[in-house]
Amino acid sequence: MPSEVWVRINSDQLAYFSLLQLAELLADGRLSAQQLAGVFTSRLRRFDSLLHPVVTLTTELANQQAAAAQAALQAANTSAAASTRSSSTSPKSSMLHNISLLTGVPYGLKDLMAVPGYSTSWGLSQLRNRTINEPSAAYSALSAAGGVLLAKTATGELAWGDVWFNGITTRNPWNINTGSCGSSAGSAVAVAAGLLPFAVGTETWGSIVCPASTVGVTAYRPTGGSISGQGTMQVAPSLDKTGMFCRQLLDCAVVADALMDQQQQQQQQHAINASHAAPQLRLHRQPAAAAASFNYTQHQQTLQQTPPSTLLQQQQQQQYRQRGLLLPPTLQQLPALSSLCIGYLRGTSSNLVAALMRQQPRCVKGPLQPPGNNQLVQDVLSVILQAEVAVSLEGLWLEGYIDQDSHWYPLIQLGQVAPASAYLKAQRLRSVLAAQTRHYFAANGIDVLLKPTKSKAVTDFHEVHPILV
Repeated sequence: MPSEVWVRINSDQLAYFSLLQLAELLADGRLSAQQLAGVFTSRLRRFDSLLHPVVTLTTELANQQAAAAQAALQAANTSAAASTRSSSTSPKSSMLHNISLLTGVPYGLKDLMAVPGYSTSWGLSQLRNRTINEPSAAYSALSAAGGVLLAKTATGELAWGDVWFNGITTRNPWNINTGSCGSSAGSAVAVAAGLLPFAVGTETWGSIVCPASTVGVTAYRPTGGSISGQGTMQVAPSLDKTGMFCRQLLDCAVVADALMDQQQQQQQQHAINASHAAPQLRLHRQPAAAAASFNYTQHQQTLQQTPPSTLLQQQQQQQYRQRGLLLPPTLQQLPALSSLCIGYLRGTSSNLVAALMRQQPRCVKGPLQPPGNNQLVQDVLSVILQAEVAVSLEGLWLEGYIDQDSHWYPLIQLGQVAPASAYLKAQRLRSVLAAQTRHYFAANGIDVLLKPTKSKAVTDFHEVHPILV
């Protein structure tokens, strides 16, 4: 990256820098956290009336968090400089646990997630002034990592679609005459349009994958249960998932690591609490999620392999250590492409397949037959969704917030009269279908499966494999 001071970088160009690039500018002191927050706040104000991705700007909070982040970065630089002067060897990485790559980086949260002092509307105009002062797990995790919250991003009404507050549509930045698909549209559009470096969203059934593919932005929707949904609106608890939209996949790895670390801490606390409490019935256990692991971590303090020169040069790695920054997770535990076998379905871009083959993975197989019975999957998920939504949204329904014009109304009615046996059978079939998905990967000998974005072929059953867009 060029060494010019930040003011020589056009702000419109800066808006499309990756999280890792912004972290480097912040670490070098070429850009302050306040300056960076100002760039993105300006863009949010500039384009919000056109695209409608924002419900609330959290300006006062952002100013406080940016100032705290800048103080932490300056302290890390001062300590690193002192360590360099007092030692003839390379500086020790004693501060690696204090400063993360997210320190000073702006972001947005979907307006299903509670932030104390700010409204959490769930996309419902009647709740636009409702405040929940118990922080969501996502907000707590990103605050602890040094992130700077600039905005609560738009969500479709009660987490359905891209229309909120009685008719406002979050628009596709590449075609403003169209919407942007699912209920995480605000987060997706804000990143795609360069209004935020990354933003957090949720998905019950396509609300991350659909906006990402519609507006053309990278997204990571992890395995269900891997990231805590505490403090986030529940739609269908066994189907709800938290994910993120980023400039590139490596950025998503950094964000996911921070969010999953919070989940691990909560699980440890729950285990402690459970040892002193009576047994509790868990209706929505997701065993596949509990057994899964995330292969990127910022918390290792030694490099396990020499990273590709295309990611960061050796000199840049040393700069991260000197400034007390946690090293990018991809520099520590990046699985070699040569160890992966990649499968693809019919219709996958031939250019993408050719590009992957040039990277010499262990194997490339395809076109493969798609897995699963798509209609059966749709039926199973519909039964589960109806039953769980009928419980999750019952209070709002009885209080008159959900009328007959709401998309949720017929689903709630069906869920209210659905027999318990139908729900239990659907969950049993869900487990069978999940096992079939795992078997599909094993039988084909693949680690990754590529498919066309708009393909309806079933390649995931929510809790089995994460999805990248």
